[in-house]
Amino acid sequence: MAQYPDLIAAERAAGHRIGNHTFDHKTLTLLPDAKVQQEIAMGIKSKCLRPPGGGTNAKVQAIAAAYHQREVLWDVDTKDWEKPGTAHVEHAIMAGARPGAIILMHDGGGNRSQTVAALDQALTKLTQQGYTYRSLPC
Repeated sequence: MAQYPDLIAAERAAGHRIGNHTFDHKTLTLLPDAKVQQEIAMGIKSKCLRPPGGGTNAKVQAIAAAYHQREVLWDVDTKDWEKPGTAHVEHAIMAGARPGAIILMHDGGGNRSQTVAALDQALTKLTQQGYTYRSLPC
Protein backbone atom coordinates (compact mmCIF):
# COMPACT_ATOMS: atom_id res chain seq x y z
CA MET A 1 0.00 0.00 0.00
CA ALA A 2 2.73 2.44 0.97
CA GLN A 3 4.99 1.36 -1.88
CA TYR A 4 2.33 1.42 -4.62
CA PRO A 5 -0.42 3.90 -3.63
CA ASP A 6 -1.56 4.35 -7.23
CA LEU A 7 -2.27 0.62 -7.47
CA ILE A 8 -4.98 0.89 -4.80
CA ALA A 9 -6.74 3.66 -6.72
CA ALA A 10 -6.43 1.73 -9.99
CA GLU A 11 -7.84 -1.46 -8.42
CA ARG A 12 -10.80 0.40 -6.98
CA ALA A 13 -11.36 2.27 -10.27
CA ALA A 14 -11.50 -1.13 -11.99
CA GLY A 15 -14.32 -2.17 -9.63
CA HIS A 16 -12.33 -4.29 -7.19
CA ARG A 17 -12.90 -4.17 -3.46
CA ILE A 18 -10.01 -4.11 -1.04
CA GLY A 19 -9.99 -5.15 2.59
CA ASN A 20 -7.67 -4.08 5.38
CA HIS A 21 -5.02 -6.69 6.20
CA THR A 22 -3.18 -4.34 8.61
CA PHE A 23 -0.09 -2.29 7.93
CA ASP A 24 2.73 -4.61 9.03
CA HIS A 25 0.97 -8.03 8.91
CA LYS A 26 1.58 -8.71 12.61
CA THR A 27 -0.39 -11.19 14.73
CA LEU A 28 -2.86 -8.79 16.34
CA THR A 29 -3.65 -11.00 19.32
CA LEU A 30 -0.03 -10.68 20.48
CA LEU A 31 0.01 -6.87 20.42
CA PRO A 32 -1.01 -4.30 23.02
CA ASP A 33 -4.23 -2.40 22.31
CA ALA A 34 -2.45 0.72 21.05
CA LYS A 35 -0.44 -1.28 18.50
CA VAL A 36 -3.58 -3.12 17.29
CA GLN A 37 -5.23 0.27 16.81
CA GLN A 38 -2.18 1.52 14.91
CA GLU A 39 -2.04 -1.56 12.66
CA ILE A 40 -5.71 -1.18 11.73
CA ALA A 41 -5.66 2.61 11.41
CA MET A 42 -2.59 2.57 9.16
CA GLY A 43 -3.98 -0.22 6.98
CA ILE A 44 -6.09 0.43 3.91
CA LYS A 45 -9.38 2.23 4.45
CA SER A 46 -12.05 -0.44 4.16
CA LYS A 47 -15.20 -1.82 5.73
CA CYS A 48 -13.54 -5.22 6.22
CA LEU A 49 -10.56 -6.44 8.20
CA ARG A 50 -8.82 -9.77 7.67
CA PRO A 51 -6.45 -10.21 10.61
CA PRO A 52 -3.13 -11.75 9.53
CA GLY A 53 -3.17 -15.49 10.09
CA GLY A 54 -6.79 -15.21 11.24
CA GLY A 55 -5.49 -14.13 14.64
CA THR A 56 -8.43 -12.62 16.43
CA ASN A 57 -10.07 -12.41 19.82
CA ALA A 58 -12.63 -10.20 21.54
CA LYS A 59 -10.11 -7.35 21.88
CA VAL A 60 -9.24 -7.37 18.16
CA GLN A 61 -12.91 -7.59 17.21
CA ALA A 62 -13.79 -4.64 19.44
CA ILE A 63 -10.98 -2.48 18.07
CA ALA A 64 -11.94 -3.37 14.49
CA ALA A 65 -15.55 -2.46 15.25
CA ALA A 66 -14.42 0.90 16.64
CA TYR A 67 -12.90 1.54 13.19
CA HIS A 68 -16.19 0.45 11.58
CA GLN A 69 -14.58 -2.66 10.13
CA ARG A 70 -16.04 -6.12 10.34
CA GLU A 71 -13.77 -9.09 10.46
CA VAL A 72 -13.84 -11.42 7.49
CA LEU A 73 -12.07 -14.73 7.84
CA TRP A 74 -12.26 -17.73 5.49
CA ASP A 75 -13.81 -21.15 5.13
CA VAL A 76 -10.99 -22.77 3.14
CA ASP A 77 -7.26 -22.15 3.39
CA THR A 78 -5.64 -23.35 0.17
CA LYS A 79 -2.20 -22.94 1.79
CA ASP A 80 -1.04 -21.52 -1.51
CA TRP A 81 1.47 -19.40 0.40
CA GLU A 82 3.42 -22.64 0.96
CA LYS A 83 3.61 -23.04 -2.86
CA PRO A 84 2.50 -26.70 -2.71
CA GLY A 85 1.85 -26.96 -6.46
CA THR A 86 -1.01 -26.06 -8.75
CA ALA A 87 -2.81 -29.39 -8.31
CA HIS A 88 -2.81 -29.09 -4.51
CA VAL A 89 -4.19 -25.54 -4.57
CA GLU A 90 -6.86 -26.47 -7.14
CA HIS A 91 -7.88 -29.51 -5.08
CA ALA A 92 -8.26 -27.34 -1.97
CA ILE A 93 -10.45 -24.90 -3.89
CA MET A 94 -12.64 -27.62 -5.36
CA ALA A 95 -12.92 -29.57 -2.09
CA GLY A 96 -14.01 -26.47 -0.20
CA ALA A 97 -16.30 -24.93 -2.78
CA ARG A 98 -19.86 -24.48 -1.61
CA PRO A 99 -22.32 -21.60 -1.84
CA GLY A 100 -21.10 -18.68 0.25
CA ALA A 101 -17.64 -20.10 0.92
CA ILE A 102 -14.69 -17.75 1.27
CA ILE A 103 -11.56 -19.36 -0.13
CA LEU A 104 -8.23 -17.92 0.98
CA MET A 105 -5.52 -17.35 -1.61
CA HIS A 106 -2.67 -14.88 -1.87
CA ASP A 107 -1.61 -12.49 -4.61
CA GLY A 108 1.59 -11.26 -2.98
CA GLY A 109 4.74 -12.70 -1.50
CA GLY A 110 6.67 -13.72 -4.56
CA ASN A 111 5.84 -15.90 -7.52
CA ARG A 112 2.12 -16.73 -7.49
CA SER A 113 1.98 -18.67 -10.77
CA GLN A 114 0.71 -21.80 -8.95
CA THR A 115 -2.12 -19.84 -7.39
CA VAL A 116 -3.06 -18.16 -10.66
CA ALA A 117 -3.04 -21.44 -12.60
CA ALA A 118 -5.04 -23.26 -9.91
CA LEU A 119 -7.58 -20.46 -9.69
CA ASP A 120 -8.02 -20.39 -13.47
CA GLN A 121 -8.64 -24.14 -13.58
CA ALA A 122 -10.95 -24.16 -10.56
CA LEU A 123 -13.01 -21.18 -11.75
CA THR A 124 -13.50 -22.85 -15.11
CA LYS A 125 -14.80 -26.01 -13.44
CA LEU A 126 -16.91 -24.21 -10.84
CA THR A 127 -18.48 -21.96 -13.48
CA GLN A 128 -19.41 -25.08 -15.47
CA GLN A 129 -21.07 -26.36 -12.29
CA GLY A 130 -23.17 -23.18 -12.09
CA TYR A 131 -21.25 -21.23 -9.46
CA THR A 132 -21.25 -17.45 -9.55
CA TYR A 133 -18.92 -15.13 -7.68
CA ARG A 134 -19.33 -12.01 -5.60
CA SER A 135 -17.00 -9.54 -4.00
CA LEU A 136 -17.12 -9.10 -0.28
CA PRO A 137 -18.82 -5.87 0.82
CA CYS A 138 -15.55 -4.14 1.66
